[in-house]
Amino acid sequence: MTPMPPPPHFLLRRLPAIALAVAAIVAGCRSSAPPAEPRPEPEPDWSLRSAEIAEAFINPTIVLTPKALRRIVTPDGPRGWTPDANLERPRGGIEVYSAAAPATVVVRTINGHGSGFVVSADGLIVTNHHVIESGLGNDATSSFATVHLGRLGSDGIMTLDPSAVRARLLRDDPENDLALLRLERPAGAAPLTFLKLAQTAPRPGMDCAIIGHPASGMLWTYRPCEVSSIGDFPRDMVELVMLRLRTSGVQQSQVDALVAGQPKRRIMLTSAQANPGDSGGPVLDRTGALIGVTFAGPGEVSEDKFTYHVHLDEVRQLLTNVPKAPIIFVPDPWDFGATVEPRDLDGDGRMDVLVAGGDRPEMMLFDLDNDTPASLLGSPDQLRALVIERKWDFEVALDLRGSGYVSFYDTQNAGAHDLVLVTDQDSMAAKGKFTKAADGRWTYQPASATDRILAGSHLKTPRLAQRLDQFLRAMRR
Repeated sequence: MTPMPPPPHFLLRRLPAIALAVAAIVAGCRSSAPPAEPRPEPEPDWSLRSAEIAEAFINPTIVLTPKALRRIVTPDGPRGWTPDANLERPRGGIEVYSAAAPATVVVRTINGHGSGFVVSADGLIVTNHHVIESGLGNDATSSFATVHLGRLGSDGIMTLDPSAVRARLLRDDPENDLALLRLERPAGAAPLTFLKLAQTAPRPGMDCAIIGHPASGMLWTYRPCEVSSIGDFPRDMVELVMLRLRTSGVQQSQVDALVAGQPKRRIMLTSAQANPGDSGGPVLDRTGALIGVTFAGPGEVSEDKFTYHVHLDEVRQLLTNVPKAPIIFVPDPWDFGATVEPRDLDGDGRMDVLVAGGDRPEMMLFDLDNDTPASLLGSPDQLRALVIERKWDFEVALDLRGSGYVSFYDTQNAGAHDLVLVTDQDSMAAKGKFTKAADGRWTYQPASATDRILAGSHLKTPRLAQRLDQFLRAMRR
């Protein structure tokens, strides 16, 4: 039986070769594509996931964006997996599992699933940012995931509770890939089993274990392991350290400047060999106390001998001054990876769209009035600064990742987006929309039957609305 692959947004994060990414500081390639000629208007509903559109945006420049350097991670597609023998003798594994598994939960969103764990008797849950960043449900003022709890039987085996419980988003920390949720529970509900944070910080050589819901395993899969290393990401990653040691002068200064500009993030490596679906699950010491949170694995299969975890210190920070009220999660148009390229769609010599993605577009940011200074586009270094400092002045952006689409509009052409439209399927009909009020607050509501993911009518300036529609006609060739 061939298992169904997990959706891409909820795979265990993978860490590709850092040397290749950081080498983009001193090297890059740029290319251009011939402008597309406008074609007759096709049927009103259409898809952007086509080979023709992909071929129009190839050979992008590699730019080390904050996301790419902060996590150096990309969701990874399904791949072959062969279990390796683990000869380590379990030490108290039954007791640790029995205590910790009931506090480990399944975190489910519209697009997929990950792991999480309860940290308080009243239902606080910790998971990864990347588990909840795509596919949360929304109501007017808050976002939520669906959580499944489990029960430990007398035989020591966990059983899934099919009754789902909503968990509201309280705090999101993309820098450390963490998120904090709270279960919706009736008044007087019985206290939940929860994990305690370890009093002693993890150290290399310490025995530990992970629990999660791996795609290649079963729910509540336990794996004993050891703490392999602890350090700051990305500063202490071996490839980055070696790159800095073998460079000098301007190149070394550029590496140092980029690393120094990123938030310091404490991580831990273990020998656990986690799999997709383990993201957000706990790392436990020999007493069953929490010492970390699983979030990633190496990008190369040949190097897939250990797992990355958020350090206990970052979890403590997440749980400081827990917010009382839930928040709404609004997608970020600048949350994309390292490969970008500006394009001239209409052949007038001015760049109209910034495209992010590798061999297939993932994000397109349209500068409809061409007011991004051309001086910012002259070299890879300038393009890098433009992206990192968010100086590409777009009026419309489109996210092509996931099962549906997300579009962003600066409706007033005021320099910041104030409307976001979403759908969870390959259709131009929007299902929901986020709107930003004058006081900066975002609210959510279901979209109307006439709301389209891409339409010039969302823009208040007629000239810009007309230009967007012209671009859309050209793209529908």
